[in-house]
Amino acid sequence: MEENLEKKQAFLRQSILDKGYDADDFMAFLQEKKGEFGTDLNNWELNELISAVAEFTSLHTKLNNEQENNNNIEQINNNKNSEINNNNNENNIQNEYHIIENNNNNEQNNGINLNKEKKINDEQNNPSFINNIKTELTILSTASNISINLGFPRKVDGWLIFSKSYVSYQITTLPFNFVVHRRYSDFEWLRNILSQLYINCILPPIPKKNFGDRFNENLISKRQRGLEKFLNGLIIHPLIKHSEILYDFLSNKNEEQFNINKKKYANILNDIYIKNIYSYIYDLKKLKSLNGKSEVNINNEKETYFQNIKDNINLNIDQLSKLNKSYKSLFSLLDEVSKKYLEISNIYKELFNISEKYLDNNITLDTYNILSKIMKDFSDISIKEKDLIKKEIKENFSFMKKEFNSMNDLIYNIENYKYNYYKNEDKLKNKKNQLFNGKDITKWELNPNEIIDKIQLINDRDYAFDKMLFKETNNLRDVKNYYGYFLNSLINEYERIKLKNSKENDKNIKSYCQKLSEIFADFHVNIADYLGYFENNNNDNDNNKENNDNNKENNDNNKENNDNNKENNDDNNNKDNNNKENINNANNIDKNNINNQNPNENEIENFQERLKNIIKFNENEEVK
Repeated sequence: MEENLEKKQAFLRQSILDKGYDADDFMAFLQEKKGEFGTDLNNWELNELISAVAEFTSLHTKLNNEQENNNNIEQINNNKNSEINNNNNENNIQNEYHIIENNNNNEQNNGINLNKEKKINDEQNNPSFINNIKTELTILSTASNISINLGFPRKVDGWLIFSKSYVSYQITTLPFNFVVHRRYSDFEWLRNILSQLYINCILPPIPKKNFGDRFNENLISKRQRGLEKFLNGLIIHPLIKHSEILYDFLSNKNEEQFNINKKKYANILNDIYIKNIYSYIYDLKKLKSLNGKSEVNINNEKETYFQNIKDNINLNIDQLSKLNKSYKSLFSLLDEVSKKYLEISNIYKELFNISEKYLDNNITLDTYNILSKIMKDFSDISIKEKDLIKKEIKENFSFMKKEFNSMNDLIYNIENYKYNYYKNEDKLKNKKNQLFNGKDITKWELNPNEIIDKIQLINDRDYAFDKMLFKETNNLRDVKNYYGYFLNSLINEYERIKLKNSKENDKNIKSYCQKLSEIFADFHVNIADYLGYFENNNNDNDNNKENNDNNKENNDNNKENNDNNKENNDDNNNKDNNNKENINNANNIDKNNINNQNPNENEIENFQERLKNIIKFNENEEVK
């Protein structure tokens, strides 16, 4: 089924898009045929699509032929009107431009009138401002604290009959709670049409078109941030925030109506172009401004400041290009550092596993484990730091560089019109000088509808230069005004962007520092935990050592007591042996006395008393 869908899409791209037919018209045509499901190719067989394309192209060709016939009729009418105008001009030329002959009676009054006329002509020839269209107030231009958020990017199965899948972004505009969905091509369209309607404004850039993996999450996230920055840049622009187109882009939920409006907005461009002998340029009177007029005057001070701006922008672009290259090198280095830290972390983890298997040493195991965690923390910090620098700093300076490039585009236009103005001014002066010296006013191409003083025309070179070759003079004046318009616009935009960038840089650097401090705060917490472990471990070791010393001291005391007990036991044994020896001696004496003679009573009493004392002494020693 998917293969058949791709065949149908390929056929329609070749038959409709590649041949320049309007895709929206064809979509509407299919909906007329099969209702709201007409744009779903699953409801069409290939042969049905072939017939539908043939019918659509035939109808489109018929409409084009009718339009061409209408254009031809209009051209014929224009040619007739041109012939009538030419005849009238010839009659005017024959009347010699309604030249007034002065006479002596009204010379003074005419002098006063001519001075007034000269003053008016000077203001017209060298205006400081030109009048144009004043912007109207809108909801966006009158509100404050507007913020635009992009979120929830989602993959859409595509514009079924022509293209493949695409990414749609949800746009929320606060405080109005506008919620719409737009794709990348809508953002491209918005910037393109605004850049043509507001030719004097520096529009914020949008991310480049991605020709790789459109659905890569990192690329989608980066593009989302860029598009959000683009819209917020538009909404703070003092002129563009008044745009009806921007309001429609942010608030119109009806995608079909929004696509219809796109065509209406494109027609606005056709109304602001005018044909100049030097090029097609904008009609400055049809452009918009905040107060209904735009500054166009030129002076040496502004041209000098313009040169300074140009030099400053080129220097900034050069340095920002170097910065971009340096950041790329830094990111590669941080990636490599992160990999090395992770590699070291894994080695410590393996040492931990080996020690756990072969050693019974908790201290060694914990050391390897903690070192592995620290190295892993450093690896994570390197990646987080890289991502933080990308989002908060690099992308902002890349955005600035693109803005400077947009300024360079405006500078190119200024220099182009400046060159054309001064080059053609010299040519026109030379041409007028030759005509003035020739004194043949029939060749001076004077304005047939303007009252001109003949005497002053012949005698006053400045007056004559202002009146002769009026078409070329007016065209050159338009180019000068165009140059002045761009020059003053660039100066204003440069000052605005300089102030805006200063505020955004401060904001982004503050955000970077806050988030970086959070990263290192988390790391400090981890380090504190590791230190706490070692301090607790050291305290446990000190306590164990103290207990061991106490046990050793107790063992020494016990040993000393045992030695003393042994010595006392030895003394007691010696005393017992002495007592036994004394008793034996006494017994032997008694036996000898008995054998030798019969003892008297006193001797017997003395013997008994002595025997009692010996026994009592032995009893006391045993008690001790």
